[in-house]
Order: sequence, then structure tokens, then C-alpha cells
Amino acid sequence: MFNISLDVKTKQGRDLITSFSMSVNHGDRIGVVGEEGNGKSVFLKSLVNCPEMRNLKVSRALHPESIVFGYLGQELSSEERSQTILEFVLEGSWDRFGDFVPLFLSMVPMLTERDYDRCMTSLSGGECVRIQLLKLQLLAVDCYVLDEPTNNLDMNGLIWFEAWMDAQTIPIIFVSHDLETLRHSANRILHFEQLHRKSISKLTLFEGSYDEYIQSRDRSLSHHNQQVRFQKRFHAKQEAKWQKQYQKVGHQLQNVNRADPGLQKKMKNLKAQKNQRLKQETLIHRDQEVAIKIESVHQTTGPLKVVLTFDINQLFIKGRVIGTDYRYTLMSGEKVALVGPNGCGKTTLFNEIVQSLTGNVGVMHQDYHRNLDVKKNAIENCIDSSDKEARTAVRYALGGLNFTSDEMEIPVEFLSGGQKAKISLLKILRTKPDVLLLDEPTRNLSPFSLVAIYEMLEDYKGAVLCITHDRQLIDHVFEDVLEMTPKGFIKR
Repeated sequence: MFNISLDVKTKQGRDLITSFSMSVNHGDRIGVVGEEGNGKSVFLKSLVNCPEMRNLKVSRALHPESIVFGYLGQELSSEERSQTILEFVLEGSWDRFGDFVPLFLSMVPMLTERDYDRCMTSLSGGECVRIQLLKLQLLAVDCYVLDEPTNNLDMNGLIWFEAWMDAQTIPIIFVSHDLETLRHSANRILHFEQLHRKSISKLTLFEGSYDEYIQSRDRSLSHHNQQVRFQKRFHAKQEAKWQKQYQKVGHQLQNVNRADPGLQKKMKNLKAQKNQRLKQETLIHRDQEVAIKIESVHQTTGPLKVVLTFDINQLFIKGRVIGTDYRYTLMSGEKVALVGPNGCGKTTLFNEIVQSLTGNVGVMHQDYHRNLDVKKNAIENCIDSSDKEARTAVRYALGGLNFTSDEMEIPVEFLSGGQKAKISLLKILRTKPDVLLLDEPTRNLSPFSLVAIYEMLEDYKGAVLCITHDRQLIDHVFEDVLEMTPKGFIKR
């Protein structure tokens, strides 16, 4: 259908995307994956020729040049946020209104025509995503390019979005952190990697599903890292042999006639061998994240005890009652997921519970500014002292989560949302909490980071109450699920 070639560099000349090209065909569902900060959004913005890419050097070739992209970004512009639904979707083209009405009814059934004049900022995250997709569907585009459309969708919204993708005939290129969506929808995978502590960029285009790619990648990684170990042993033997010869010739030069042309030639050859070996391409060990163990202060063996209880008769948002009768008693070692549709008040309830907390409880808010001092770096956020041993432990843990030394030392405000999530969790585990309260801990984490986080929470021996829409997280970690309704909880 079309071909795209891309080269992207910083103004300083550092390569972000090098000599990349691919063909895109009808029916393609290309899932773009990679760890936080690896260039996925840069790729999408370069692909659609986004104006905000002016601070980078982008070389882009598109064939045919007439291809039109429908782009959904991570955030609306300030102008778009101030528009009404009709203003945002139609952009003054009232001839599209006849097509708009049936699409609005089918794609956003929770809204009515009375909502046409609602401001975009008044919509829930899920409603906003649906409206943006509606707008793209009204346009005559050849390919959808979607940057994290699943981030603000609840469970019903995720299922709806997967069905919406299934119904489209034109290709879709999308970034998603939702494993189930990737597994359900993607039939090609584009993986962005930063290797060797993020000094080398690598892009892999795989023909097949996400699960097939992971299986193929695991086999490749195992083989590759085996080669790395073999190469290191071989190079070590070469180095030892060279050092022995070098010392021998050096000794001869000191104790024999220095003008001996044979010795001089031998020394020259040895130095040439050294230089040649340094120039040889060295295989790079692929970095993988490791799970960090969260310890609780008290062991969970023995009789169960109450670690958290709340009883909220009425829940308010801006003076309006949105629900009643929210009560629960959390026992030691119990892990409970809290789910519910967008806008039902989960985070409001979470904040109410946090206000009345006592005891050793670790809290992770969805707004990372409430967890971290963004002016401090990652290490400073995780420890209160200059204790050398503590700093070493934190650096080791951050390294296991694929932070480079530079990323550990810069202010947190310059890091990605996923990196802030990891630091928030690491900061919590340092306190050895008996209870974890988490508000969407995985929403900004890449699929390659999720495995480590799942293992971390699975192994944790304390109690957990967690708001989440992450279906894989629920399946891996939680024994019980509470669904939030206007009249209390329903146990699922």
C-alpha cells in the first residue's frame, strides 16, 4: 500500500532512527513496542510529519506521497482542550455533520446530543479517546497512527477499542502498553531497543503476533548472549596471550641490542595486532530488567489480622455525590484489585482512604508528582541519607530496571512517565511496607517492564489494594476483584 523510509537525528547529530524503512499493507496492525524513552513517540511523530519535530533533523521519504495519516497523540493541544466536541470533530466542516451523528451514537453511546457543546476537558479519558477516533474516522485517511490510545481506557473501553480495530480495513500503527491489546490486535511488531546501557539504537520489524515475537526474541536473546559469553572468553585468552608476548619482546628489547630489526618488527606487529583487535566488532549483551523484591516488615505467617479498613458512606466529586456505601476490610497478605468504568470515582475513593491511613503503608499515586520530588534525581528520591551502602543498593536496583548512570543523576522531571513509575515503586519498597495502596501502577510501563513489576508484586508477602485496568496484572497478582458501582462494591 505504501513504503516509508526514515532517518532521525538530534540537532547535535546523535542518531535516533537510522536508515529505517518498511512497507505497510492493508490489514496491517503494527504494534510499536519498547521500553520507556526508546523513541516510539518520536517514530510516530516523524512518520506523520508532526510540526513539533522541528527540533530534530528528520529525513522522511513516503511512497506514494499522497498517503494521508490519521494521528492520535498522547495529549490534546491547549486549543483542542478548549473546544467543544462539535468544534473539535468538525473543524468548521459542517458538511460532515450528517456522517458525524450516526458515528457519535455508535462510538460514544454514553453521551447524547445534549453533550455536543461540552468542552473536551470535561470528558473522561475514555470518552476523549473515543471522540478522537471518531474524528479520524470521519476523515478520508489511509492509515491510522495511534500513540498510546489504551492509556486512559477502562476494561470495557479496552474491549471496545480492540473491536473497533478489528472492524477497520485500513492499516493501523499503534503504541500500546496493554499486553492484552497487543496480543489480541497486533499482527506485526516493531520493537525499539536501546542496547549497551542505551548507547546503541536497534529497530526490529517482526512479521507475526506479539506472543510469537516474544518467543522468537527469547530464543534469539539466549543464543546471542551465549555468543557474547563465548566471545568474552575468547578475547580474554587473546589478551592474555598478547600480554605474554608483549612482555617477552619488551624484555628482549631492554636486554638485547635495541637496534635489532627483527625485534623492532616483532614489537610493531604486536602493536598492530592490539589495534586490530580493538577495532573488531564486539557483540553487545542485551539488557533485560530484573524484578526487585519488596519486603514487608512483618511476616504474614500465623493468624490473619486486619491491616486496613475503611467505611465511606458517601463519596463526593465537586460537591456532588457519586456513590455510597464503600466499605472493606483488608486482611494481611490479601491482594485485591479495584476496577470500575472511567469517571466512577476510583481515584477519589483512593485519596479518601489515603487520608485516614495509619501504620506502615506504601502509597503510589497515579500523579507521580505526589510520589516524588521531581526536582531531585532518582537516587535522592529513594534514600534520605548520604549513606554509601544505601546509595549503592539503590543504584544497583535502578540499574536492574534499566536506568543508565545519567538517568539516575538527572532531575526526575526530565524522565518518562514509566521511569517515574519505577522510581515510585522502588521508593516504596525501601520502606518495607506491610500494605501497598497503588493507583494504576502499570499505566505508563512498557510490556518489557511489566514482567518485572508483575513478579515484584507477585512475590510481595504483604497486603495490596490496587486500582487497575491492566488485565494481565489482575490475572497474575490478584485473588479478589472489587468492582466499584454507585451503590458500593460488587465482588467479582
